[in-house]
Amino acid sequence: MADIVLINPHGTKFVGDYTLPLGLMQSAVYIKNKYDVKILDLRVKKDWKAALLSELKKEPYFVGISTITGPNLRSSLEISKVVKENSKALVVWGGIHATLLPGDTLKNPLVDIVVKGEGEVTFMELADAIINKKPLNGILGVWYKEDGAIKSNPDRPPIDLNKLPPVPYEILDDIEKYIWIREDGVRVINYMSSRGCPQLCTFCYIASFYKSRWKQLASKRVLDDFEYLIDRFKVGHIYINDDNFFVNLIRVKEIAQGILNR
Repeated sequence: MADIVLINPHGTKFVGDYTLPLGLMQSAVYIKNKYDVKILDLRVKKDWKAALLSELKKEPYFVGISTITGPNLRSSLEISKVVKENSKALVVWGGIHATLLPGDTLKNPLVDIVVKGEGEVTFMELADAIINKKPLNGILGVWYKEDGAIKSNPDRPPIDLNKLPPVPYEILDDIEKYIWIREDGVRVINYMSSRGCPQLCTFCYIASFYKSRWKQLASKRVLDDFEYLIDRFKVGHIYINDDNFFVNLIRVKEIAQGILNR
């Protein structure tokens, strides 16, 4: 059985949007070592409802849903409704929308818990608490309901990206669905080398989500990851999904020179 099901909703599917669900994959980086985790990506699942119902029959402890403000929420609510009507699993929302509006999110009866901010450590502690039936009041970055009242725990401090384990690519059922082919036949995969942005643009969620901070993987870690992706998945193009890749130009030059050297 899958102890935990993590779901990427339909959202707005842009042309050529075959990017890896890196947010969910990163959220599973610790829990996968202790619990059975299943990722369902509705962008690549033709019959997502049947797949979800099949997982719910295995009685997972909770279902985590990644959320983005906009059309994505319709899909997130539909998923949550299916979970509530067909299982006893708790519904946990994370991602951009839930982080920016945790209180409003929890007002919806379909949502039980919100993971606010980066989810790697929070999901591990939350899974331990839910599965072992422990209280949630000590888990940083978690909002929840208790006797109908919304409770909020303090935010979790920013994560040091260089201390995180490698992205668990093996957790996906079929990674080939996320490797697309350029017109010249080169295989392409996406990757994130940093998070956040130091700017204060009022139209952008990052200013609130990351508190206008930017953090990076070390140049060597990025180069090692590139080499791993090329060797394992035979790609010839790596698409960088960073919020702002060019904050530290010294690092950019180190990565570029490292590619040439290797």
